[in-house]
Amino acid sequence: GAPMQDSAIVTDAAYKITKGDWSRVTTDYFLRCPYQLGFVLYCELILRLFPIGDNFLSIQFVNVLLLVLACATLLRILWMLTHRDSTVKLGALLLVLCLPPVFFCTFSYGVIPALCFSLLGVYQFLKIDRDGTLQSEWKHALLAALFLGIAVCLKKNSMIFFAAVMILSLLRLLSQRKLPQLLLMVLSALCVLGLPAAV
Repeated sequence: GAPMQDSAIVTDAAYKITKGDWSRVTTDYFLRCPYQLGFVLYCELILRLFPIGDNFLSIQFVNVLLLVLACATLLRILWMLTHRDSTVKLGALLLVLCLPPVFFCTFSYGVIPALCFSLLGVYQFLKIDRDGTLQSEWKHALLAALFLGIAVCLKKNSMIFFAAVMILSLLRLLSQRKLPQLLLMVLSALCVLGLPAAV
């Protein structure tokens, strides 16, 4: 369906920006809710990549792709934590039976994109200690920080994932004293605070 309420305001602002009209982002709504500007930028990029008018089907289509990626990432995380096929199969079954995310695909808002990038951040965080080389650990730390920063840009609620990763990183840092954990904490804080401010 057509966007309504906050979704309508944000997607309309993004669409108008693609037409060179910045008037919507100077309204009282964005002065009260500047955290929505990250999602405006996200929508603007999609609407520029797939210019099919103001019906926002392109945003909904990208939601479908990101939901598939989020589910695949979640199943990969399950495998990394348990190394059991039965757990992954059960997780896949539960995901198939969980309909709310599927319905959210038609909702032009930051819920699905933020969830996807949050899970990608968690996945990269879990990869830090698993590849064995210092170079790969730094790469995973950088990607985890970037994905968590993007997630917070898209939806402020993603701070929950950021907080969880920071707590686990601190515990790992205290027990293992490995530099990539410290790097992850610093970069994550910079991305989570810096990316929304930059937008």
